[in-house]
Amino acid sequence: MKLIQYRNENYYGAKEHTPLEILKYETINLGNAWMLLTSTPVEFSKSLTKRILEFVKDVEEKLEKFPDEIEWEEGSEVIDELEEIYSKLLQEVLDEINQYYGTEINYLMWLGDLDVVLWNYLDDFDDIENGLKAYKTGYLILEDVTGNLYGYSEKPVPVENGAVEKLKELRRG
Repeated sequence: MKLIQYRNENYYGAKEHTPLEILKYETINLGNAWMLLTSTPVEFSKSLTKRILEFVKDVEEKLEKFPDEIEWEEGSEVIDELEEIYSKLLQEVLDEINQYYGTEINYLMWLGDLDVVLWNYLDDFDDIENGLKAYKTGYLILEDVTGNLYGYSEKPVPVENGAVEKLKELRRG
């Protein structure tokens, strides 16, 4: 496992989010619920895995009815109910991750290899100067083709890194 990986702060955004908010965003907004079941080092209990899959099925069924059979006033209640149930399930996932690592994960951060970040997450050369940062890796939470989601007990801070400094020097010309 690599000890240092990278991210573009301009791409990911510098705003802090709780681990629960990040997992909700990944699984709901980006549709990456499958990652919880296939790409984490944590061995999920069969009952938790079954409940996550049942929840996803339940959401799909309710959303199929949403436009036609659910009034908008009721729709917000349905969405709130689903979000509350899902938040509880994701909290159980986080609790299991904490138990697995024997620590409390308070921060999550996506990091990737330098070439992956340069290729996929830099919009322009200013991102090298202002956004590209190196971090020590934390506890592995999720894996993806373009990076890894790491968990940290303490807030991660960028580290000095020769590769980042060299790219900045090249950029300055």
